[in-house]
Amino acid sequence: MSILGLLLAVLVGLSVSLLCGGGAILAVPIFFYVLNFDTKEAVASSLAVVGVTSLAGAVSHWREGRARLRIALVFGIFAMAGAYLGVWLAVFFSSAAQLALLAVMMVVAAFFMFRGNNEPAEDVEDAESESLSIAQVTLGRAVGLAGLAVTVGALTGLVGVGGS
Repeated sequence: MSILGLLLAVLVGLSVSLLCGGGAILAVPIFFYVLNFDTKEAVASSLAVVGVTSLAGAVSHWREGRARLRIALVFGIFAMAGAYLGVWLAVFFSSAAQLALLAVMMVVAAFFMFRGNNEPAEDVEDAESESLSIAQVTLGRAVGLAGLAVTVGALTGLVGVGGS
């Protein structure tokens, strides 16, 4: 590994810890362009790097009481299933197609980051909760969470990035 590669690895670690994500979007190009990994190796290596750095950050957040473990575990289980699907799908994509999909995901992520925070107002959420039973709301949220997790996992397995 080159000195430049090591310095960029520190940059990836800092970005994950400061921004709570973005490691794979940086790691895949570093592995591919700087360290000359082929695309499939770059994707797999970025998953390992981001997994380890994310685990370190998650432990810190958990100790400070900011992690919602039950949701994280449910999301993680479904995301792992999606990642397995994404790795299976990666066989059908050329390296160029995988890199193009990564580039598209970078642009989409940038768009949503610059668009701003779109959290629903509390009164709207309360009104929805009142009109539905608790079981329906819980089931709907669980199905939505599972679908989102599988999608994130599939993208993670396919191009080495997910959602943080």
